[in-house]
Amino acid sequence: ARVVHLYFLASIAQAQMPCQDDSWCPANSKCLGNEGLCSNPMEKGCLQTILGEKYDTRTRTCSSDDDTGAEELGLCRPNLFAYPEIRILPQNWQEPTFFAWVLQIMLSEIANVPVTMETTGSASFYDQVMHWDYASKSYDYDALRAANDAPQNNCNVVEGPCAHVMSEVWSGQRQEWREAEQEGLIEPAGNNGRTASYNWYIPKFVAEEDPSLVSFYGLRGENNRRKLAQRFKRPVSWEQYCQEMSSDQCQTPDETALRPPQNAEEEASYFWEDSNSTTFSGFFRATPENDCETYPTNCTGHIVNYECTQSTFVVAQAHWLNISLKSSGPEANGTGGYPSNGIMQIWRAANATNSSVMVYFANTNPQQLPFQGTPFEFQRILLPAPTAECIANRVSPEDRCSSDLSRQMGSPLGSCDTDLLSLKKYVIGSLRTNTFTQEEASVSPAYDMIRAMEISTLEMLSIMNRWQQDHDEERHYGSRYAVCHWVAQNIDTLVSKMVPPSYPRDQQEQSFYIGPHSALLFVALAFGGIALLAVLVCFGLTWHWKQRQVIVYAQPEFLYLVLMGLSLVAISAILHATPPSNGTCIARTWTKILGYSMELVPLIVKVNAINYLFNQAMRNRRVTIDKKKLYRTVAAVMVCVVVYVILWTAIDPPTKQAKTVLTNAVNDGGGSTVQMSYSCASSDSPFWSIAAMVYLMVLLLTATVMATQSRNVDASFNETKYLAAMIYSHFLFMLLRVLLFFFGDKVIKINSGAVVAGVMSLFLSLDAMICMGIYFYPKFRHARNQSTYSMSARGTIDRR
Repeated sequence: ARVVHLYFLASIAQAQMPCQDDSWCPANSKCLGNEGLCSNPMEKGCLQTILGEKYDTRTRTCSSDDDTGAEELGLCRPNLFAYPEIRILPQNWQEPTFFAWVLQIMLSEIANVPVTMETTGSASFYDQVMHWDYASKSYDYDALRAANDAPQNNCNVVEGPCAHVMSEVWSGQRQEWREAEQEGLIEPAGNNGRTASYNWYIPKFVAEEDPSLVSFYGLRGENNRRKLAQRFKRPVSWEQYCQEMSSDQCQTPDETALRPPQNAEEEASYFWEDSNSTTFSGFFRATPENDCETYPTNCTGHIVNYECTQSTFVVAQAHWLNISLKSSGPEANGTGGYPSNGIMQIWRAANATNSSVMVYFANTNPQQLPFQGTPFEFQRILLPAPTAECIANRVSPEDRCSSDLSRQMGSPLGSCDTDLLSLKKYVIGSLRTNTFTQEEASVSPAYDMIRAMEISTLEMLSIMNRWQQDHDEERHYGSRYAVCHWVAQNIDTLVSKMVPPSYPRDQQEQSFYIGPHSALLFVALAFGGIALLAVLVCFGLTWHWKQRQVIVYAQPEFLYLVLMGLSLVAISAILHATPPSNGTCIARTWTKILGYSMELVPLIVKVNAINYLFNQAMRNRRVTIDKKKLYRTVAAVMVCVVVYVILWTAIDPPTKQAKTVLTNAVNDGGGSTVQMSYSCASSDSPFWSIAAMVYLMVLLLTATVMATQSRNVDASFNETKYLAAMIYSHFLFMLLRVLLFFFGDKVIKINSGAVVAGVMSLFLSLDAMICMGIYFYPKFRHARNQSTYSMSARGTIDRR
């Protein structure tokens, strides 16, 4: 596991201290009196703040961290492409936090992807204040597992820690990351760009006084035991000093402690500053462990080691290399490790008291930077060179924390120096699949950018250098400025390296009536109007010639119902040629389904009654037709249809839905333009539309059967020829509508919503007009040449 690198304790203390006024804060930042923290002048975005002109309108993308109204206040812009939010685990030391901030800036400000941080407190680059909190764990695999298992990797539906990305992984996690890869929890661990190693260090002045100490050759063996025990004494905590070294528990200030510790954190500290004033400068003493007179064969000098849960091999190295050094920290199980923040406190205490000290530390830790060029510059100690055999025989994480000393020591083959590590980053295993299963225009660039993101060791050190240079001037609030300035200086390189082709994208909303498709829509509107006008004409002619034989035999009441249905189909055609809204989407559905039902159901009922009448007549049976019963049958079917569309509207109504298409047009940012159009569809499932199409197909098949059965009916009542032609026409247009429903968006790419709606409108209009031409025109042609007809001339039909 990776150690927790905290910046100077002084920095922590100072950064946590309430600001007194605006002078405590960076440029353009204000001291928030009620919170005692400096405001974040980059809350809207890094690039806008630093680069100005080119990015003056490019605020970051809103995320789930933002309060309601943040967009209206101009703090962020909406997530136009509905990209899934990415959550990063910044961990609990600076480098992965800064890495996460760079990634957050690039995703949120360049690629329009919302990004949040997974911590127990404040860690986002865009937080309202300049403070930040570390994550609670170094390596939170449960957070990655939660994101990997969440529906569509959506962390916003997960209770508890959840993250898609872990910024920095050290070699101590080799076993864990191999298991995670095998489990499918993460993709094969990728490089994050940095290399590092853990080494033993002493101050430069100690090396100058005794050059033999810079190599294990000058440390090992019994002849060096006394030298190490005398030089490297053991540090004392503030509480220990006051309880054991001060005559009055630090009530009287002395050269080491100005006051007693005031809380548990101070009690456990080895160095402490208040407002740039050293309150406890630290103290080193020789303990019985350093006493070579009393214990000549097992006295030891002191080395500051990490706790056993970190990637430390000091116990094994010291034992097998026969170096008389031991860590005497507060960690239990006999390992003697120190908490991560205590290690740097001890180094600063040695600096303040001019004491000799030896620590186990990372070579890339930026806390070394302020000591460069001073007597306390970090001087590396050389141990035996690492080999593949040595790395393979390192003591395991479990054995490092064992209470059995022999297990802590491990194998002598694993006692070499640490190798140069290529630091890794984790991406959850299912992110790629869930990213690229989206439609092309909706694919987020986040996955590709995360995989491409790398910051080299020198680049990270340059960020740290900037931060350290601002340390005093900015009163330790300069971390975000350091990251943002580095991003701004390297923005062109970062964009070319990280941003995939066609990104960043912009969005263009296509007007319903503007564009190459506009002629289609106006033609569709015209045809819809003509179809509705034709229905009205047919109504008038049917009423006018209702006493003519052909109309009487066709039953005028049923013809009215058929025409009412066709009028609804014509209205649906007009609605399809108008811009979609939630209201018109529902109206399109209702008028289409009710229209075809009202047209076909009366015909089916009527033809079935006529077939029954003449079948009985052929058997010389007198039959009475109850027209009210026929109307009740029609009404019952229509009630069922109305109930269905009511349920559809209540459960999953057709609403205005956005359709996006990636075009070849290049935007100002060098990416592509996504064209957005709108259509009508149910949000959850196409079931309702498919079921409606199946129902209409059943009606057509039923009508076909009925028409076929009436082929032997008396010619005066026989409509087989016309019904067959009408049903064939309906079936053809029904097939065209089905094809358009399933394949329209795939075939028609540009402004598919308007084009598909226009074509659908034409299909409905033509279907209605052809139906009237086939079924009504022949009747009107015969009715025109007929005189008024009396039913008594042919027989009697009982009209109850």
